[in-house]
Amino acid sequence: VPIGASVSLKQHQRWTETPDTAWKLLFVRLFLTVLERFPVQHGISFVFDRKPEVRQYVDRFYEPAKTVINEMTPGKFHGDIVGFANDEEPGFEPLQAADLWAYEWRRRITERVTSPDKSPRPPYRRIKEARTNHTALHHYNADAVDYIVGEMAKGRHFVQAMLECQSTVE
Repeated sequence: VPIGASVSLKQHQRWTETPDTAWKLLFVRLFLTVLERFPVQHGISFVFDRKPEVRQYVDRFYEPAKTVINEMTPGKFHGDIVGFANDEEPGFEPLQAADLWAYEWRRRITERVTSPDKSPRPPYRRIKEARTNHTALHHYNADAVDYIVGEMAKGRHFVQAMLECQSTVE
């Protein structure tokens, strides 16, 4: 099921220098989207690309984000499985499709900022039109990140601040 989260950060922003919080945001948003789209399922499995740079983030942030979610919904991700696969091997077409979708989505986010009047690319439009109702892509811009940081400084819970700020949902 295509779901995803992205963050735009201002250059030299505090989160850019310490990307841990941004990665936590991305994983927590991923889990929240799964909760919203599939409220009754338990033991959900995730497959990530085997690339070392992907695995390092999954290894560092998957469990802490899962802990945050399980505080809200105990046991939701109990018994879940995290797998890794090579997206260049036959049989892992879903990872190849995810790479294509992420590429087109990232381009669209960038073009919205750099060329706001530009129409979406045809591959982006076709992929977006073909998706299911379970698809959800959340994008947090730099202002949303600033809001979350500010609310956390006031003592708000990370997830509460994240849910209250504006994100683009496609």
